[in-house]
Amino acid sequence: MSRPGRSIIERASTHPNRVAAIVFACCSYLPILLTDPGRVSADTKSYLTIDPASLLSQATSMWDPSVGAGTVPHQNIGYLFPLGPYYWLMDTIGLADWITQRLLWGTIVFAAAFGTYRLARWLGWSACGAFVAGFAYGFSPYVLSYLARLSIILAPWAALPWMILLTAKAARTRSWKPAAQFAVIVALIGSVNATALVLAGLGPVIWLIADVVTRRVPAAAAVRAAAQIGVLSAAVSIWWIVALRVQGAYGIPILRYTETYESIAESSTPAEVIRGLGYWFLYGGDRLDPWVEPASAYFNSVPVMAIGFILAGVALLGFLTPFSGRATLAIVLVVGFAVAVGAAPLDASTPYGALFRWFAADTTAGLALRSTTRAAPLVVLALAF
Repeated sequence: MSRPGRSIIERASTHPNRVAAIVFACCSYLPILLTDPGRVSADTKSYLTIDPASLLSQATSMWDPSVGAGTVPHQNIGYLFPLGPYYWLMDTIGLADWITQRLLWGTIVFAAAFGTYRLARWLGWSACGAFVAGFAYGFSPYVLSYLARLSIILAPWAALPWMILLTAKAARTRSWKPAAQFAVIVALIGSVNATALVLAGLGPVIWLIADVVTRRVPAAAAVRAAAQIGVLSAAVSIWWIVALRVQGAYGIPILRYTETYESIAESSTPAEVIRGLGYWFLYGGDRLDPWVEPASAYFNSVPVMAIGFILAGVALLGFLTPFSGRATLAIVLVVGFAVAVGAAPLDASTPYGALFRWFAADTTAGLALRSTTRAAPLVVLALAF
């Protein structure tokens, strides 16, 4: 008769994916649920916890007569799905607001970590190596910029490894299933912030092109996969894409005054992006407190800063070692870094930086995509591997 401890080890070796999912779930949900129980954070939109039913009813219209003489509200329709129904359902069944909020945050972190693990396993990595990569991505400092304040912007970060995995699978099969799963993910993460979705979407595009260039996938198969994903993703997104077009044409250009590219570029320096940071909101504060209090150690504590740079340096050195997916991930790193840093530092820009600044500040498309640090997930994912 085998010892209990031995049987646990045997089960772990037989079902490593299941064990990894359990460990990631415990690490994702338990610390968040144990943090400030009973307190609700002003995350994303306060009315999600105050009155989700009212928010849902207002989000069905592109016109809000209650503001001034009437206006087209900013991003309001995006709360029709999935955030509005999620908070409404939890409120209807009587779940406490703070638990509803913590479960959402835990799910985002879990999806990021386990998605990276699954991508690494698909690439042929061992369960141990895949777990390290998943932990490095899912629990990176990048989450500090948005969690508990703008957590919905983390959704494309959490979906990035899944989107890459499904894109690679779609190019290797004639089935529509991977493309349909990709579209479901887009439906879940794309409605509130298109910039984060587009910049994270560079990952699967790079992966597909690299597969064609290296002849791992025929060009015809890649085109077919891209077409399948594009058609299905557009079908589930057309409602909020049209709404964004209407808001851009008739709404108040609020972001032009609240989030200029100059303020973004001041903090999106190479040193900050390589640590998984760089979003301007992370560094701000008022007379009472910093806006993101846990972040202060990342630029005030020498040991914490040293650990961050050492980890980034070791990760970069890892590219000198052969591993499955290395070449493609190196391209993901370079492209993500170039986009996330953009024109920073503004006072010493290269010709590329000057061109990037013009695009981000003076063109309509660039203005819409000026939050360049939302491409940092590409850097974080590559360094995690």
